[in-house]
Amino acid sequence: MESLDIRCPNCGASITEMPTSDFVKCTFCDAFFKIPGNKTGSAVTVGGKDDFVIKSSVLTEFNGANTVITVPQIVEKIADGVFRGSGITNVLLPGSLKEIGAYAFADCQNLRSVVIPASVRYVGNRAFWRCTNLSQIEFLGANTELGEGVVLGTELYRNFLQSYDNEIKAQIEEDTLKTRKAYGLCPYCGNNYNIWGKCKGCGRKKNN
Repeated sequence: MESLDIRCPNCGASITEMPTSDFVKCTFCDAFFKIPGNKTGSAVTVGGKDDFVIKSSVLTEFNGANTVITVPQIVEKIADGVFRGSGITNVLLPGSLKEIGAYAFADCQNLRSVVIPASVRYVGNRAFWRCTNLSQIEFLGANTELGEGVVLGTELYRNFLQSYDNEIKAQIEEDTLKTRKAYGLCPYCGNNYNIWGKCKGCGRKKNN
């Protein structure tokens, strides 16, 4: 069997077997790490039940049953829709992560909070769409770029709308509010409603 001289960055143990992918598992401490110079691009599975499928630092599949998960440190990108519709309640994202794909956590209705590491440069469109119980997202970095509708359909989004509505209401004079209601106009922006009772200006539904 062909051998090579590589040491585990976690425990220092020598890795002697030739790897078959970009990553190798240390037999002493069970750490996964990338092999410098190995460009096979093959997929590697991580976890006791092949929970994570990773290819060239991209997490492409999640097949686990656990609801509390830790994404491996070797992951630099979570592909589109990887966790969509899963039952996860808590997720720990690694400091190696640079990008979260579109719809990556969409429809994870048991997810309540998440911390986005400072290393993340981009969060894709509707990454947390319809995570109905998600009430908190903490961004550790100041320069993370967000796609469209990242938190649409979440509790966080609903709370924001309610807070914004209350702020706008407080700014509108009482007489103006009464006049707009009397003429069947949206009290927030003064525009007409369409036939479905939705404001043509701000999109809010009409409250009878």
